[in-house]
Amino acid sequence: MTQGQSALRDGVDLVAIVGLVALVNLVVFRPGIDGSVLRVALGAFLVLFVPGYVLLAALFPAAGRSPTDDRATDASVSLFDNQRPDRSIDGLERAALSFALSIALVPLFVFGLMASQVAFAPVPVTLTITAWTALLVPVAAFRRFRLPRRQRFRVPVGRWLAARTRLTEAADSRFDALLNVGLAAVVVLALGTSAFAVAAPPAGERYTELYVTTANGEGNLSFSDYPETLTPGDLESVYVGIENYEGESVDYSVVVQLQRVEGSADDPVVTERESVDRFSTTLGHNGTRHLNRSLAVSDRLAGNDRRLVFLLYEGAVPDSPTAENAYRSAHLWVDVGTGAVTVLPDGAAQTGAGAAGGTERATP
Repeated sequence: MTQGQSALRDGVDLVAIVGLVALVNLVVFRPGIDGSVLRVALGAFLVLFVPGYVLLAALFPAAGRSPTDDRATDASVSLFDNQRPDRSIDGLERAALSFALSIALVPLFVFGLMASQVAFAPVPVTLTITAWTALLVPVAAFRRFRLPRRQRFRVPVGRWLAARTRLTEAADSRFDALLNVGLAAVVVLALGTSAFAVAAPPAGERYTELYVTTANGEGNLSFSDYPETLTPGDLESVYVGIENYEGESVDYSVVVQLQRVEGSADDPVVTERESVDRFSTTLGHNGTRHLNRSLAVSDRLAGNDRRLVFLLYEGAVPDSPTAENAYRSAHLWVDVGTGAVTVLPDGAAQTGAGAAGGTERATP
């Protein structure tokens, strides 16, 4: 066996981990395969095993066996030997602790993302675990290859293959061999189903939120200080907030109208309307955008208690946009020209069901 083959044999687990992480990145950043079985399976393994495994590989480079054991040779390395030197763990402990540490580490990664105001989404989590792996795999390889060959931890792939061959050959009949293979397949299927259940919980409600905000003296967005009076010809600045939780990228269109409304509050009737603004934007899933719009009205609808309404549509806008055919709507009560204004406390942000989640902030 050449030196290169020996090194590959001693570090095959680290090479496999790097290859897996690279494959997960390829799958995550490839569009059109959201929710696929491949993505879920790879993502579950990445989250539930890899972070803990690379940490243990860096901390415990030695094999879980005694280097003075007379039975220990380069050809007889066991993953589950009980005799081992201090400050080492055997294969069974390494596998169990990999899952336990991963379950402990990933929430810390998520907390770090939230603290840095990064959205909790597959891409940031994948990049964080990729960076963690890229940091610890070289450390693990360096510490492992500094040890004598007989002390290094290695995954006994050859022994596993030999054991599988002996298991098949020891079967009394072809039926027994098939039964052994079927039992192994059932175990793998059960583990895969469990991983799928953890990584792909039932999809939640899909919705879009629409709201209107203003900027305070420090330049921060605020749900107060709405415009009280609109003077014809003057520009009034507001921010239209859109949050996409539809599970996919959506093309949105917004129509802003000034309306003369008659009737009661429970049964308002729009008698006249004029278009004030119209714009479009595209948002990915979990995306948020606050669009700064400068609105100007004419004096055609001058008077008190006019309704400034924001109508949101997915895709194209109908020929006659109204609150009834809009996907979402929000409104402010204003006076046009003269007089005071009353802004309804609950009229500035009529949204879809649900609460805001992790978002991507952008203010064009």
